[in-house]
Amino acid sequence: MTIKLKNVWYRYPGSRNWVLKGISIGFSREEACAVVGPNASGKTTMLKIVSLLYKSTRGEVEAWNTKYWDLPPSKALMLRRRVVYV
Repeated sequence: MTIKLKNVWYRYPGSRNWVLKGISIGFSREEACAVVGPNASGKTTMLKIVSLLYKSTRGEVEAWNTKYWDLPPSKALMLRRRVVYV
C-alpha cells in the first residue's frame, strides 16, 4: 500500500490561515517515516489527514490508487489500523 498526498492544503474551519500549503509526499508500506519540524508547523495535522481523521481542504490523498473518500469502509478501517503516530 502506498499513501500519496498531492498538493494538499488544509486550514481549520473558521480560520483564514493555512496550516498546510501544497504538501506532496508519499509513504510506502515497507518504510518507517519520521515527520519533524518546529511547533505548529502542521505535522500532526498532516498525520490526521493521512489517518482519515481530517479531510484536506484542497488537493488529493490516495491509498491503493483510490481517493481517500472513495475507499470502501473495509479499506478505510484497514488504513486507520496501519497508520500509527505518537
